[in-house]
Amino acid sequence: MQQEENNLGGAIETYTDALANSPKDSSLLVSRGIAYARSGDTKRAEADFSDARKNASDPVIFNNMCWSKATAGVSLESGLSDCNEALKGRPDEASFLDSRGLVLLRLGRNDEALADYDRALAKNSNIPSSLWGRSIAWARKGNLAKAKADEDAARKIAPNIKADFDQYGVAP
Repeated sequence: MQQEENNLGGAIETYTDALANSPKDSSLLVSRGIAYARSGDTKRAEADFSDARKNASDPVIFNNMCWSKATAGVSLESGLSDCNEALKGRPDEASFLDSRGLVLLRLGRNDEALADYDRALAKNSNIPSSLWGRSIAWARKGNLAKAKADEDAARKIAPNIKADFDQYGVAP
């Protein structure tokens, strides 16, 4: 645990140094916010996330903030707000729906996650993270046949997709 704390402290210091040169860089603010959140400093994390939102205008930036929080498993309600903001600008963007699906999955809102994954896959049937996320939602709901079909489809596209989701800490 001590090594992780040292790594987080070093990451926070690195992001703080970079922000000295680019104080409005949403990407840097979110990265530092995630490091703060992982270190247990939620007050500073939320301050960075709030500053990042103030400086963001492009739907892609909002989606990146959403995805970063979703994969890190931090500030998920804030991440959901970021997803929704991204989707205001691009309501049918498959990658944005995929990001929100992951946030919803992490929040345990499986039916909503399924709906977003279905919409994303209707736009692009070859998104492995949507297929894998949907497989997890189906498994959580007890439909193992649908879960297995989506899992197999995801592995055909991205054989290591399970490792990605394991790294995120997301499982059925």
